[in-house]
Amino acid sequence: MKKSILLLALFCFITVNIFAQNGNTWVKKYYNVSGSWSIKTENGNSYLLLHSDFKTSKGPDLKLFITKKDATTLNKKDPVQKHGVLLGKLKSIKGGQKYLIPSSISLSDYKSIVVHCEKFAKVWGAASL
Repeated sequence: MKKSILLLALFCFITVNIFAQNGNTWVKKYYNVSGSWSIKTENGNSYLLLHSDFKTSKGPDLKLFITKKDATTLNKKDPVQKHGVLLGKLKSIKGGQKYLIPSSISLSDYKSIVVHCEKFAKVWGAASL
């Protein structure tokens, strides 16, 4: 009985850590991006949350992606559309925001969050998942 409870607790701990990610370290590419973020599951859907301390430089066509490349290996002109999934147009250059992560993807296949300017094909900054 004790082993079953211990295994169940361990499974729950591992599951929560996989699906409830967070961080606040961004890698500068062209511009500074700062602030904390988290991934939360609500009602069966996963969301990327940029918290109230999120901030970046203004740009003409900023979009938020999750990509299969690690934040440290992305270069400033990386074509994130080829190995990433668009979460949406950046709603604001500062403050709290919420983006739906498509249920059709496996989040474990992705390694970073990227703020990308599509108009100029430039990576503003990235954070490792």
